[in-house]
Amino acid sequence: MEYASIKPFLHEKVEKIINNTEKLFDLSWLHNGPIHVLVPEIMNDNIKAFNKVFDDLEMNWIIKYAHKTNKSKALLFQAYKNNLWVDVASEEELKNVLSVWFTWDKISCTWPKSKSFLFLALSHKCLISIDNLDEIKKIIELSEKFNFKKVNILIRFHDLSWNDRKLVKKNTKFWISKNNLLEVLDIIKDFKFIDIKWVHFHYDEHQHEIKSWSINDALSVIKKLYENNYSPTIIDIWWGFRGRELDSKLEWSNYIDFLSDKRRKKFDTHTWWNWWYWIKVNERWWIDWREFVEKRYREVDNYDFLSKILKKDFKNWYTLYEEINDSMLNLMIEPWYSLSSNTWFSIFRVDWYKTVSSWDEAIIINWNILNLSSKMWEYFADPIHLIKDKKIENNKNNLEKNINPEEFYWYILWNLCRDDDILIKRKIYFKQKPEEWDLIIFPNTSSYVSDFEDWSPIMQNKWKKFVATVKEWNVKFYEDNLYNLINL
Repeated sequence: MEYASIKPFLHEKVEKIINNTEKLFDLSWLHNGPIHVLVPEIMNDNIKAFNKVFDDLEMNWIIKYAHKTNKSKALLFQAYKNNLWVDVASEEELKNVLSVWFTWDKISCTWPKSKSFLFLALSHKCLISIDNLDEIKKIIELSEKFNFKKVNILIRFHDLSWNDRKLVKKNTKFWISKNNLLEVLDIIKDFKFIDIKWVHFHYDEHQHEIKSWSINDALSVIKKLYENNYSPTIIDIWWGFRGRELDSKLEWSNYIDFLSDKRRKKFDTHTWWNWWYWIKVNERWWIDWREFVEKRYREVDNYDFLSKILKKDFKNWYTLYEEINDSMLNLMIEPWYSLSSNTWFSIFRVDWYKTVSSWDEAIIINWNILNLSSKMWEYFADPIHLIKDKKIENNKNNLEKNINPEEFYWYILWNLCRDDDILIKRKIYFKQKPEEWDLIIFPNTSSYVSDFEDWSPIMQNKWKKFVATVKEWNVKFYEDNLYNLINL
């Protein structure tokens, strides 16, 4: 079998922690279940990189941290210390951010909202994202009943344009069209306590040109609001771009080459049930959908991507950022994945082995597919294997002389009695045979992966989080909430 390595990117601080093998094993004994290790200080690097883009363009900006990406209080503290806004998507998230010092002037509320969620948001004067007409009516009803004097809203549009092309999501849950703008204004015209602060849109789009056109169209909506005596000051451009996850983009391309070649020749791809990752051969024996799979990882990083969006030249050498600046508007971004990118990793314990076919074996680990989210996005990168017995490590070279490398390709399976309980559908190569109680580490699991869906369907222990700090080679671990030191 050809070995297709897809090594994960490791932040230098994360690498130092993982290299501190003895402490990691000591940490793993503290909880019989999933463990996440967070390094909140790395968020500072991500924030500085975004700030530099705006500084270079002399723009006014706001960065907003999405609480829903994970449930860690340590990262909330880090966002607070960096003077970020925070976005909440539920009543419980709002209660949580209020408990860690965030105040109304730094909180926005999104997602479909119940009356109790709206009541709490209105009580704390939070900014409320309106994504349907009924929400506006509920806000008016609550404001009149409980005498709320000031209500700040932003309007979320789903159909901003790219040149002459509409960017409309089919069957979207969020439904306010540009064509409804006058209807919205008509509903609120007699309620002077309602102030439209921003225009807001949300596209998980990977082409910077489309993002640029969307912002340009948002500017035209803002002009209509000014014509109707409203004065929004901010354009909120949500975006879902991921931080760096792979050590080498070339390795990912090589893996796509490997899959394409196997698909064309109808050979075994060494994936679970011969999974092709959407790659197929058309009637001309050409490979289709390769580009779709390759887009999972991009060459350009988030900061360059943001810069390209804002430097888009529409006409007469007049760039988008210049138009925003001349309009005296602030730009808000919510970087989603990339704000907490590379800030933590997840630790698994090897429990046992399992034969899954006449020629395939699998490692069973002490987690299940509901501990790490696979529905949001499948994890592709190779995990890291830490060996419990240092003597095995010392004898590694001797062992490798006497083994068949084919034996060290393994599926990694989870501990639920479900056929879909698989995080990675491809075989993983290990230099040594993983043994019971060894550790398997998945880096870069902070956003929408580690605890987004975490639960225990068969009464297994749920996750436990620890915060790590690194000064030179000195690694310390703390509880996630108040940084209580853990003596190892």
